Amino acid sequence: MKDRSRFFPIAFALLLLIAFGLRVYALEADAPHHLSVSQGLTTDGANTVYGGRNKVIFGQWTPEIEGFSSVESTNSAMLWLSYYTFSLLGTGYWQAGFLAVVLGLLTISVVAAFARQHFGQRVALLAAVFLAFNYAFVIYNRLPVAFTLVGLVMALILFTMGRSPGKPLYVLLAIALAVFGFVSVKVAAIASIPIIIVGISVLLYR
Repeated sequence: MKDRSRFFPIAFALLLLIAFGLRVYALEADAPHHLSVSQGLTTDGANTVYGGRNKVIFGQWTPEIEGFSSVESTNSAMLWLSYYTFSLLGTGYWQAGFLAVVLGLLTISVVAAFARQHFGQRVALLAAVFLAFNYAFVIYNRLPVAFTLVGLVMALILFTMGRSPGKPLYVLLAIALAVFGFVSVKVAAIASIPIIIVGISVLLYR
């Protein structure tokens, strides 16, 4: 058992290192167009981070009017994350992509933590392998699109709900994460509404 407990952190660290390498290699390269029929691969990322870039360069979220525009307010979480990233690393395509890389690695870690808690170390490693090498997930982890943060929020909801039996605070945290995803990340996080319903039902039942 001790050997297994030592093997997991080493194997997981190696997986994260490989996943990191896959995502940062030629980070400024364009995404393959065949991955999506929409223009999201080339437009969504720029729309998500431009407010943060403007704030760093011009001191305003939008150079014309101080404050949040309707587009920025729908992605306010990515707006602030991009602002802090550009403040620390400078503005550029690489820095914007690096924000997505970090969010993707955090998602892998949270999903693996959930799998390890409920299904064991082997399943946790398999889950990490799948996310680390999944082609579509790798590509989207290189683009600063809000969907990457949606994935992380969903993973955090999964993890907190997994820890909720007998602990109402985790249910409340899962509900708060679901609301945060829907309001401050992207409307696609509406998929978290079932989590809100389940969480409230659990609290009322107890």
